[in-house]
Amino acid sequence: MWGASAADVWVVGERGVILHGSAQQGFGRVASGSEQERLFTVHGAADQVVIVGGSANGWALQTTSGDGVLDISPPGAAPLQGVCLAPSGELWAVGAAGNV
Repeated sequence: MWGASAADVWVVGERGVILHGSAQQGFGRVASGSEQERLFTVHGAADQVVIVGGSANGWALQTTSGDGVLDISPPGAAPLQGVCLAPSGELWAVGAAGNV
């Protein structure tokens, strides 16, 4: 779970679940493109949010305008378990087998 503010919260989990919203206004589901993959971590900066996970392979998604996501998975990556998006836009992801 990560939020830019109390009104802009992202939650990720099993089966590709991505929720976006707030406790006040409720949460809506954002289509991830898979109902099989596990999502582990979400983080953002400025107006961008990145989500990582995967089961057999690494999976990375970046938000687009209008609550959509774009697959930015690095080819051949092991499952990704942590992500940090710096205010500068620099993106770091870590995962299985010590991959960075």
